[in-house]
Amino acid sequence: MTKPTTVLQVTKNVRLPAELLQRVGTEVARSGRTRNAEIIALLEEAIIQMRYSAGYLLTDHAQQSDAIADTLSGGESFQLRLPANLVDVIMRDVPELIGKDKDKYFVSDTFSEKIRYLLLRGLSERGIVIPIELGSMDGYVYQDKYIDDKISKAKKGISKHLDNLIDGASYFSHILLNSSGHVLLSGKPGSGKSLYAGYYRQANPYGCHYLNLSDEKYRSEIKKRTIILWPNLSTYSQKLTLIIDEANNLDEDYLTIFLRNAEKKNVRVILITQSNKAFEPSVLDLVNVKFTTPPIKVT
Repeated sequence: MTKPTTVLQVTKNVRLPAELLQRVGTEVARSGRTRNAEIIALLEEAIIQMRYSAGYLLTDHAQQSDAIADTLSGGESFQLRLPANLVDVIMRDVPELIGKDKDKYFVSDTFSEKIRYLLLRGLSERGIVIPIELGSMDGYVYQDKYIDDKISKAKKGISKHLDNLIDGASYFSHILLNSSGHVLLSGKPGSGKSLYAGYYRQANPYGCHYLNLSDEKYRSEIKKRTIILWPNLSTYSQKLTLIIDEANNLDEDYLTIFLRNAEKKNVRVILITQSNKAFEPSVLDLVNVKFTTPPIKVT
């Protein structure tokens, strides 16, 4: 009888930032694995993908692309128990990474940096990640101008239906200006949800941003999940608001974490969706205000 092969394990100390561990923790809750086992799975998935695509800048100039490695630096010391052959593959097959600190480039060849990069790559293979940073509009994904233009074209007197939508939007804005906590805005297509949210943004133009996830690449039917997260947990000095249209396309496990952290960051989130039953109780429990647009009257 053949004895089972024993896989040699080694313990490695790596530095992992809290944001990265938080995302791994969400994957653990989904898969039921231990954290160590989930990290090994992510590393293996990343290495498999790495063999077929050059997703980062290599120090081998013949293979360089224009993209800089998406890395997270620093973090607390963390012990990983890894198969020895996986450690060998990481050290041998993962090239040095080129990062950027302000205007200077640097080469990193540490084991921790490679682990951080592979984890980010493994996580990115499982979901489309949108970093939310409300302090700067440059380079991010908000569609404030789109919603502002939509509101500017909505004038009373054009039709009775539009008059009713504008009155409803004004009432919705009044409720939000006199309440607190996260908001769920639901209603059937064409019932004025975006218009309602736009009116609230018009009343709070400097502290409110609009994010629309209706684009096909964010749809939940595709393989990857749509994930939003905060790059850091520093608190904004002023109260800010983030409107997320078609929020039902979001990964709910990450959304729960996002909403909890939004409270710590002094941010109010408005989730727009077609049904007030679009989310699990874990998300709905974090919503203070639930508002449904009136049904469309056919005349």
